[in-house]
Amino acid sequence: MGSSLASIHVLVTKLKEEMFLKTKNHHLQSFVSPSAYDTAWLAMIPHEMEHNRPLFKGCLEWLLNNQKENGSWGESVNGLPTIDALPATLASMAVLRKWGTGAENIEKGLKFILANTEDMLQDDHHHLPRWFCIVFPATIQLAESFGLDLKFSDHIKSVISKISHGRQQIFSMEEIVDKLQYPPLLAYLETFPFAEHDINQETINKHLSEDGSLFQSPSATAQAYISTGNHKCLGYLTSLVQKCPNGVPPKYPIDEELIELSMVDQVQKLGLSEYFTEEIESILRNVYRSYMDQESLQDDNMNFLAEKLYKDSLAFRLFRMHGFNISPSALLLVLIRVIQRFLPQGSDDNRRFGISSGRLFFLLMGYKAMVARSLRRRRR
Repeated sequence: MGSSLASIHVLVTKLKEEMFLKTKNHHLQSFVSPSAYDTAWLAMIPHEMEHNRPLFKGCLEWLLNNQKENGSWGESVNGLPTIDALPATLASMAVLRKWGTGAENIEKGLKFILANTEDMLQDDHHHLPRWFCIVFPATIQLAESFGLDLKFSDHIKSVISKISHGRQQIFSMEEIVDKLQYPPLLAYLETFPFAEHDINQETINKHLSEDGSLFQSPSATAQAYISTGNHKCLGYLTSLVQKCPNGVPPKYPIDEELIELSMVDQVQKLGLSEYFTEEIESILRNVYRSYMDQESLQDDNMNFLAEKLYKDSLAFRLFRMHGFNISPSALLLVLIRVIQRFLPQGSDDNRRFGISSGRLFFLLMGYKAMVARSLRRRRR
């Protein structure tokens, strides 16, 4: 029994060194899994002076060294690849072929694609997520444009045709930057059939963030730089590679407070919070202080409301669990802003649902008051 406890304490010490030392040193991006798909798009960028080699050589080397045993790149769960592995593997093979390297990697990748595409799509092709319908057909075209021979069966060709049709519907129904969709289509710039869409340099520059990114998407920003040569995009990409040399994340910059809150949440779900009491309290205290400092500020960037809603919900739950004095008002205000964004006053949707954002505000505030009364009664 004593040796088991000692082993646990040794493991806890190692975890503390690995996890929480990185939070103190602001290396939180290392907790976010790299995206092979986005890394491949950075590796696609040619050097400014020598066009026969990549600008970000480290991204190309990362792809060469991080192919999975089954031949795929991309996400996996319990050792099994997810549908993310299909576009990630296609993009990775395409960039290796572009630079004339990794012949064995490409061969393994082709075997994975041909052996697994049917099984991965046959059950889910009617319910595939929007991002996959946009990205997957484009990566097939990308791979084929570099001469990769994708010998799909007739059945898979039929499934891919249906996915491509769904993609065309998305492109025909949505605006390039649609307030009802996030991420907007422009955040998938690298997938665009440019012959069918008037995406010029002015359109791209108009939607660049202050940091030079296109909706904080590394892959879309890589294509924006390839298309425009915009030096703000290059600055963003260079900073990204410096911060994340071991494969880039699917989004950058990263909300470090959200990563810290997620760490606390996971430690608690694993039942290990008793071993990390000081670290958890330190993180929550710092994030709580930040929330109090920003409580009166309004975030005008409406594009990240979904992420903000998730973060605020998680923070609210953790603060309440650990005895911090936190009001639900801020969370309610975010909910109201979501409704105001998607159900503007006087819209057809408003009339269809028979509710206005103003009425919703009073309903939510009434719910808040009801909860407060219930809590007071319990204390009595």
